[in-house]
Amino acid sequence: MNRPSSTAPATTSQGEQHSFQLVRWGGFFLLISCLIIGFFHRFAPAAFAGTLTREFGTSAAALGTLAALNFYVYTAMQIPSGALIDRLGTRICVSAGTLAAAAGSVVFALAPNLAVAYLGPLLMGLGASAVFVGIMKGNTLWFSPAHYGVMAGVTMLLANVGSIAAAGPSAVLLHWFDWRTVFLAVGALALLLAVGVYLLVHDRPEDAGFAPLAPAVRRPSGLAPRRSLLTDLKEVAATRGLWPVFWAAIGTNATFYAFAGLWGVPLLTDGFGLSNASAAVYTTLGLAGYGLASFAVGLYSDRLGRRKPPIVAASAAALGGWLALAVLPWGPGWSGLLLYMLVGLGGCQVVVAFANVKELVPARIAATALAVLNFGVFLGAAIIEPVFGMILDHLWDGRLLAGIRQYEFSDYRTALWLPVGVSLFGLLASLRSRETYCQDLTEPTQFMHNAPGPARAASVPVHGSSRTAPVRPHRPGGRAVVRADRALRDDGCGHQHHAGAADPATGGRHRAAPAPPDVRPLRGAGAAELRAAQQPPDARDG
Repeated sequence: MNRPSSTAPATTSQGEQHSFQLVRWGGFFLLISCLIIGFFHRFAPAAFAGTLTREFGTSAAALGTLAALNFYVYTAMQIPSGALIDRLGTRICVSAGTLAAAAGSVVFALAPNLAVAYLGPLLMGLGASAVFVGIMKGNTLWFSPAHYGVMAGVTMLLANVGSIAAAGPSAVLLHWFDWRTVFLAVGALALLLAVGVYLLVHDRPEDAGFAPLAPAVRRPSGLAPRRSLLTDLKEVAATRGLWPVFWAAIGTNATFYAFAGLWGVPLLTDGFGLSNASAAVYTTLGLAGYGLASFAVGLYSDRLGRRKPPIVAASAAALGGWLALAVLPWGPGWSGLLLYMLVGLGGCQVVVAFANVKELVPARIAATALAVLNFGVFLGAAIIEPVFGMILDHLWDGRLLAGIRQYEFSDYRTALWLPVGVSLFGLLASLRSRETYCQDLTEPTQFMHNAPGPARAASVPVHGSSRTAPVRPHRPGGRAVVRADRALRDDGCGHQHHAGAADPATGGRHRAAPAPPDVRPLRGAGAAELRAAQQPPDARDG
């Protein structure tokens, strides 16, 4: 899932091109279908909250724990799953994970009591832990880096079909089927998908008989060499640019997942007396906005050539939405719908966050790094869901209706200060995030990989000095900005020109100095002084 270099074999026949696209997109949509199942399992408790409370006789805190068990095990398995995917590949890990999710769905549907029901979300979370990271790892091997943000957006947009189905449509299905029948049907579908992934999905183009997209840049296998998990984790943890994005994503996505996955519907049914089906419309629209915005922000970020502005903007949107829900006067209708959609729009940040993290680390540990970020998001959701319920239980005035605890709207507004605080911290962290300019900071640019000589940072000589000035990328269009007002550039014919001089061809503006053609970027800590290069378009990314 990489962009080919200029020397990569691109003169394939039309039939081979068609076969390549069929295998690539067929595998992608099989994997997405598994992810849809995982999103359904994660968000279904919101639509079934009243039914589950009556059937199992749970309090708000116990219901929060039941729903959060999926998040708990999903979170705990993120880093091990990422390491396994780096070593075993997407096909084996996702097929095994989807099989476990199918088993969890069936166990939950047949559970005779709450104790057995707990096992269902545990298995669902265990299975889902490998699916999302597996898809994101697969995207790095089957698609161009220039399209990674878009593909992450497409992934989240399609995955939200599951979360949307778990909201409004599931509430409607309860008119004809009970929740147990729904989970049994979903379990059977997950079983079929697990078999399909194992038989039809390929980890990388070479496994399907195609040439690798960028053999000179990526390692031949696309999988990690034999290294310990601790070594990989140390390398990921040492990536300082990861941690601001880690906390920012908790502020946007963990809060939204906890709300849409459980408390968004009870807030409306208890606070305003809406029916379960009517209240589910609000979370459905919030999730739909989340999915559509995920695709749009991924596309926008790739075209803008920046990661940090969308990250900060999404954090600000999330904080604004939570503050409005907790403070402003609102109710059923347009005001409620807009606020639910606003916190959903903030959640789209995760698309750019994943792209940003992927660009900060080497490909061999990409899945591990993505798993660490995902770990933070779902750990946050797993903590927020039950703590939100504990706040409600603490404020409960003792009212019961048909054996179900009734909470006041004011109780929910008090509990909403929990996501307000988390999202505020996330916004502050987002301001510290690192800009990658949509470039892989640890990988050579495509047109540079055949260059002779040792790797070195892009630089130009500084006039009147023996020093050199590093070059950093300005935008993915290939233009570079020299960080020295008096730097010189060489026109390739042995003539040097002042980089700060006005250029008639640009209307008197300063012309940016191009990076030398044999320059490679620094790795590790030096990668911040990045190269500037326009990578050639992917001949197979039509």
